[in-house]
Amino acid sequence: YYANNINITTSLIYLEVRNKNYNEAKRLLEAIKDQKNNHHRLDAIAGEIYSHEKNYPQAIEHFSSVYEKKPTELNLLNLARTLGFNKQNKEAEKLLESYLDKHVDNHKVRFLLAELYSPEDRKKRITQYQLLSTKIPNNAIVFNNLAWNQFKLEQTAEALINICLLYTSPSPRD
Repeated sequence: YYANNINITTSLIYLEVRNKNYNEAKRLLEAIKDQKNNHHRLDAIAGEIYSHEKNYPQAIEHFSSVYEKKPTELNLLNLARTLGFNKQNKEAEKLLESYLDKHVDNHKVRFLLAELYSPEDRKKRITQYQLLSTKIPNNAIVFNNLAWNQFKLEQTAEALINICLLYTSPSPRD
């Protein structure tokens, strides 16, 4: 292949990561790191490699760079998850909440936000699951998590209602 072609090498690194060949992807990434390249895809790939290695500070650095350049849902989710893995939930929560201010119907981001809230923030979790229950009705995970958090806050009547909704809702196959 053309070792001096940054686009081909970037594509090759991307394919290595997609195939979970992280060592080869990292080797190729190291080989081109001194070349003048400011492409966000390389930062995203490096973030994935470092995240796989559980080197979360490095992964956060790369995912942050990607998100600054391209603030997409995928880049946000990668950054927020990695912040969560690095026990930086509050920072992840702020990012997700800010994104949801502009994209209120984004279910993936709302799910992750609900999961990142600590057990002490069950009321916030409940709020997120209630919003999800209206936007994606008949979702077993939403009703289960909503009911569980209500139960933990001794909101037993509400929890029972949501469990009943879970069992009486038509299944996705109906």
